[in-house]
Amino acid sequence: MVKYVLQRTLFKHSDSINTLAFTHDGSLFASGADDGLIVVFKGNGHGNEVRRFQMKAPITTLLWHSRFGYTVIAGDACGDVHTISLNNSTNVSASRFCTYMDINDIPFTEKRVLPYF
Repeated sequence: MVKYVLQRTLFKHSDSINTLAFTHDGSLFASGADDGLIVVFKGNGHGNEVRRFQMKAPITTLLWHSRFGYTVIAGDACGDVHTISLNNSTNVSASRFCTYMDINDIPFTEKRVLPYF
């Protein structure tokens, strides 16, 4: 039987974590929680925080889209979809209702899309 050992605990959220997602190469992972926070970490055993984004609703799902490089797609409890690209300084949020700033109060480009029904 394999024995697993806890190596590190990361304390970044103030509420329950709903979702974790890893890049295809394991170099990054992201967490999304009821506090509306998306936190991106270095993977492969590092666990250092890379960036954080504050949304207005709980994050319910995360998906790394490998076709577009380091891009994470997040869904929230309001039904909004947010697409955040870490390849350059253009962080895009696709939303039906809101505009967003990242946690450092840096505005990012918003692109409105129609919701899927």
